[in-house]
Amino acid sequence: MRVINRIRQNKWLLVILVVGACLRFFRPDQQSFWLDEVLTMMSSDPSFTFGQTYKSVLFWEALPHLYFLGLKYFMLVFGYSTLNARIFSAIIGLFGVYAMYLLGKAIYNRRSGLIAAAITCVSVFHITYSQEARPYGMLFLFTVLSYYRLILFVRNPTMRTALIYGVFSGLIINSHFFGILTIGAQALLLLLILFKQDASDRMKFLRLCFASAGVILILALPNIEALLHVAQIKSFWILQPGPEAFTNMFKEFFGNAELLMFVINVLIIYYLFSVFRQKLVPGIKNFNGNRLILSFFVLCSWLVVSLVISMLKSYLDVSMILSRYFINILPVFIIATAIGAARIRNAMVRNTIVGCLVVFSLIDLVVVRDYYNRPSKCQMREMTTALKAANTNNAKIVTFYSWIYPFWFKDQPETKFESKSFDDYVTAMRANEIGHEPFWYSNINPYALSEVNEKYLKEHFIRTKKLEYFDCWAYYYKPKKNSTQDGEGEISLKIFKTAKFSDKGITFNQSGSYISPPLDFKNGQYEMILSGSSAEKTHFKIKANGNEIADFFWEGENQQQKITFDNLKQNKVRFQIIFDNGATQRTAVISDMKLNMK
Repeated sequence: MRVINRIRQNKWLLVILVVGACLRFFRPDQQSFWLDEVLTMMSSDPSFTFGQTYKSVLFWEALPHLYFLGLKYFMLVFGYSTLNARIFSAIIGLFGVYAMYLLGKAIYNRRSGLIAAAITCVSVFHITYSQEARPYGMLFLFTVLSYYRLILFVRNPTMRTALIYGVFSGLIINSHFFGILTIGAQALLLLLILFKQDASDRMKFLRLCFASAGVILILALPNIEALLHVAQIKSFWILQPGPEAFTNMFKEFFGNAELLMFVINVLIIYYLFSVFRQKLVPGIKNFNGNRLILSFFVLCSWLVVSLVISMLKSYLDVSMILSRYFINILPVFIIATAIGAARIRNAMVRNTIVGCLVVFSLIDLVVVRDYYNRPSKCQMREMTTALKAANTNNAKIVTFYSWIYPFWFKDQPETKFESKSFDDYVTAMRANEIGHEPFWYSNINPYALSEVNEKYLKEHFIRTKKLEYFDCWAYYYKPKKNSTQDGEGEISLKIFKTAKFSDKGITFNQSGSYISPPLDFKNGQYEMILSGSSAEKTHFKIKANGNEIADFFWEGENQQQKITFDNLKQNKVRFQIIFDNGATQRTAVISDMKLNMK
């Protein structure tokens, strides 16, 4: 009976958690792992010893080890797979939804806790990082739990509440070093509360704060080496923030959904208006007793310290403004919104507003973004799968990210990788440091090549295969002088030396026959693709080693003829183009000839 009563009392919380679980555990592996997630998998390999995992995280990530060690042991039990890695993050994300309920309830009331949990439940930003094998969901979780325990400690300052608060604050630093900003914001808040204490209680409260600080420092000790490594970073790939960096971050938190942001802004303004109308009587009891005022100082210090310090560091030192690093301030906006909604006295209006928040979020998630079907992360999994199938001759793969790609080629350990940027690789060929041989170039950044290297590549290579996926690509290049040696590539029309050429290709005005020199071929079936145009109806025949392989007519612009043939089990193949139109003078052009091995 007690269980049934508890279920009835918490039915809306259970509904929120069930919906939150569905949104986070539905198709968690639909999006491909991107670069950073591959690093997570490499560092969290269950076959590693504890020491190997520690060194790997320190080398590749320079981040706290807690998430990676937790994932390592999770996959040791449930299996080493990208799916299980995402499930681990989804579990953390679901706890984050419940933690928002606890914080909202502690900082204001139960209603605000339920609304905060509901907003977090359908938050596209939180769902995204609940389905990503990175520590951002853990940073969110422990930041929220830390503030929850901070509120309880401030209201009831005992050694027990101080130590528990210290544990959860220490876990923030063990999740991500951005948690240090959160600890700084909490220290500022505790300093304010210290001065609000009665003189007789001030020393006791100070001792409890030092006890919390001691626990935080002890828990932070395992991360000292990684923190010192981060402190030595003098440059980073993140660009210096622009004038609207934080505005854009706020929009990204709520999916850039206009209707949703309108309701969020209205409720935050209403929350602030309610705060500004409050009168505070001096004394710590009155400070703690006025939940609206306390919530303002908690949220204000939390937000301002995080943004001001990161802004100063980004402008004066190394930039650090990246929205996912600031997932630990997302709760500030959600809690302010939840309290604003909870203060609406009319139940029908309040429920309508909260319903709009939920519905607008779900529409943005499922309809606008088509989150569970449309790619939004780099499709390395799909691209490397296609690359393995297309790389039939085991040509080397050149990529700047050569340390990432082997993860996807574990079933093809013989695959050769070379670590170079595209420009560096072509420059090395121009300097004769690298020979001309078939190669793939693959990248997760947009195609970029200097003008001089682009010209060199076009002069000496033919691009015969192209794989393009969301945020990643791979192109296959073959030297022109060897363009048919493995049965693929573009044949230079110049091999038909007796033909008449124009800027469009081989130009035919009268009947004639043109023969290529012998070309090296492998055994197999081939497809030849001829492209060109003809002003009038013209007749062509194509022969390979004297055997007719095509007989066709062209008439009009943008003509194309596909021809399938065997290489006649000979190593050398000589092609012959016959323009057969009798004595009538007609004009046609063959602009391109390509070969693909079937």
